[in-house]
Amino acid sequence: MSSLKSNAPTFAAYDKRAQHWRHAITKANLRVEQNLFQERQN
Repeated sequence: MSSLKSNAPTFAAYDKRAQHWRHAITKANLRVEQNLFQERQN
């Protein structure tokens, strides 16, 4: 159990990074979808 406690900060940092990447990927996907939508409109 003690090893889990010592790894907790590392896991928190990893989780924060994962959330950041998830957010960045979501934003990129939205941008691509908007571009495709605009191209269809033209």
